[in-house]
Amino acid sequence: VDPKAFKPEHQPPGCIQVIGNQGAPALWDEFLKEYPQIDIFIDDGGHHQFQQIETLKAVWPHITQGGVFLPEDTHTSYWTEYSGGGLNSPHSFLQYAKRVSDTLNVDHWRGLDLHPDNTKFAEHFKDLSSMHFYDSIVVFEKNPRVKSTLLTSTPV
Repeated sequence: VDPKAFKPEHQPPGCIQVIGNQGAPALWDEFLKEYPQIDIFIDDGGHHQFQQIETLKAVWPHITQGGVFLPEDTHTSYWTEYSGGGLNSPHSFLQYAKRVSDTLNVDHWRGLDLHPDNTKFAEHFKDLSSMHFYDSIVVFEKNPRVKSTLLTSTPV
């Protein structure tokens, strides 16, 4: 939200740098009307957990097939001073991302998909094809998912 953070040299052709309160839904409503299709989204914004989670939730449906969502500074998920952070905190962005990673295996949930909250969550990330966890960065890749053909019955 600091206008001094805008650096024209960090906005090469084809890239858009936006400054605003990413925890406010109005920012995303306005931004996504103007930019409804996004190939690559780098979240270099707020470091509070709710900001990173809300940004992923709002922007993910607008990532194009073959596109990526890349939040950085995710190490704040371990820091309690960043609203909900802390090792294994259920409110941290990285714990949320780990939950998102479960949707990669939605074909194997066995009954959990019947719960409305899980079904809605899995539906939101239905085009998630892979995730990569790096030091302070998570990469979410969007492509059509192919239904698994792995063993689906109980082993004997």
